[in-house]
Amino acid sequence: MVNTEQSIPLRIDSAVLPMKNPPIITSETTVRGWLASEFSNTLYLQVTHTSEHNMQVKFDRFLEKFKAAWHADRFSDVLNLWDPDEAEPWHFPEELNQPLVGREAITEYLKMAGQAITAFSVVIDNSHIKHLAEGCYAFRFEMCWQATMSSQTLHPKPIGTRVRVSGVLRDTEDGLKLAHYMEAGPAALPYMLAQYEQFAADQFGPAD
Repeated sequence: MVNTEQSIPLRIDSAVLPMKNPPIITSETTVRGWLASEFSNTLYLQVTHTSEHNMQVKFDRFLEKFKAAWHADRFSDVLNLWDPDEAEPWHFPEELNQPLVGREAITEYLKMAGQAITAFSVVIDNSHIKHLAEGCYAFRFEMCWQATMSSQTLHPKPIGTRVRVSGVLRDTEDGLKLAHYMEAGPAALPYMLAQYEQFAADQFGPAD
């Protein structure tokens, strides 16, 4: 039993429970309470760190599958990015005025894209993911895409731009899968300003 009439500084190996200011212990109850609190906090941080690491690993795998799927010769693979149990998937392509609602609409859209495009690739950066609920995550990233249209189209030369992407992912037995997906292309005014700024920089050098 700790002498309650004398304050005793607690000493604990920092490798076990790192601490900056050891408390002054005045009773055995205080010792037990503090140890329980420190152990609980340390365990929570370890579990949280592990959970976030696992989430990021799964997200990285999803992004690799995403980049591999978005090619003109395998647009059908894009359907495999979606959660098969999602009753009403939403897909907001940047170039359409209205969203695609339902698997049938998304399938038809990808079929038409495959007929109009002969080459397609994407580059992804600035990706982020956060936990929403059990097995459910929100994500966002920036994507640059390049497409070469078929000779039957009005514009056979390569085209492309940079878009923002966001959506909702579900954790399944086969990894993270899409439930909802949205692309946000550049608005007209900031896009035009960026083109003017780039022209000025190319012709007269970067601004001071």
